[in-house]
Amino acid sequence: TRKESSAASDVYKRQRLIHARSLLLADLAQPPSIADLARQCGMNTFKLKQVFKQHFGLPVHAFYQRERMRAAWDLIATGGHSVSQAGLKLGYTNMSHFSSAFKRVHDVLPNQVKRGG
Repeated sequence: TRKESSAASDVYKRQRLIHARSLLLADLAQPPSIADLARQCGMNTFKLKQVFKQHFGLPVHAFYQRERMRAAWDLIATGGHSVSQAGLKLGYTNMSHFSSAFKRVHDVLPNQVKRGG
């Protein structure tokens, strides 16, 4: 029936979005381009951007940046990485850009994060 077909389509779309998210987060230092992401998920870029935002609540790039900064916090706060090590691990070559992005998201500079052991 039409209802079953629509439900199957929704499941397939959700699976493709989950695949897109996992590809995006697989390497936070070097994310795929939107075009590559769309191609690997069998969607055009417009559709990917549209349904990604509907499903995850953020545009693709904003979602990626949020996850990247969440990872940065974790790397620094656990005490396992210095600020520059965390920045480099997440693909930043300019530490002032890393610090600015971190402050924009977390409202503190990365060197102000209390380090645990």
